Amino acid sequence: MNCLFRILIATAIIHSTLAVAAQQPLNLDFERISPEGPARPWGWQYFFRAPHAKAVMDSTVAHSGKYSYRISGEAQQEPVSPHTLGYWIDPWGLKGKQVELTGWISRENLEGQARVTLETWGEEGKINADTMNFPPTSERPADALWMPFSLNIPVDSAAYTLSLTI
Repeated sequence: MNCLFRILIATAIIHSTLAVAAQQPLNLDFERISPEGPARPWGWQYFFRAPHAKAVMDSTVAHSGKYSYRISGEAQQEPVSPHTLGYWIDPWGLKGKQVELTGWISRENLEGQARVTLETWGEEGKINADTMNFPPTSERPADALWMPFSLNIPVDSAAYTLSLTI
């Protein structure tokens, strides 16, 4: 009987731990550097690599935490091409739910445009998307400091991937 009680207690602890973990938000922060170095955060993949862009994890400027991700351009003769980093998530446990992504972006010295997109994809292509565009820095220096953003999308039952691109 004592052994059965221990198993029941251990099972209850495991289930309560899983329930608490299931309620925690997914943190897609930039706290871990990828295995190849500071070129990108752990778990993030390049979608497009612009030949003129330099991207690096920056420990000197961050909103909170250890790092931010900085993309800077170099002078070039060819037309500007996008530099995009992506994070893909299997949406199996999110189907039928609303997903919210919140974060911060700095537009200091921004030339061109920055964009953050949260989208779901299915068999027929893109199902849902929410995008926030950030234009170049305005005349007001305060506008260049860290700005919050929030993206929201429903995850359809037909979704087979959820992606975040910056």
